[in-house]
Amino acid sequence: WEYLKRRLRELGLVAGGGLKSGFVHGSSDANGGEVKDNPVNPGDLHATMFDLLGVDYTKENQTEQGRPIRVVDKGKPIKDLIA
Repeated sequence: WEYLKRRLRELGLVAGGGLKSGFVHGSSDANGGEVKDNPVNPGDLHATMFDLLGVDYTKENQTEQGRPIRVVDKGKPIKDLIA
């Protein structure tokens, strides 16, 4: 059960909106326990979605107190997913 919970947290399914159909990005080791190649993080997925929506994911906004907040922190679009 622990193994399954860990894998489900790392699983991501996306569809539509300019993404490739039936595309698998990356792979895991023979046991399915660790990422083998093409690792991505949530920021990468967010940057991909914003990029497809035409939103500048590199933009930095300011809070009322002047604190900078980036639209996407530590992410870049996953170009392999884009159709």
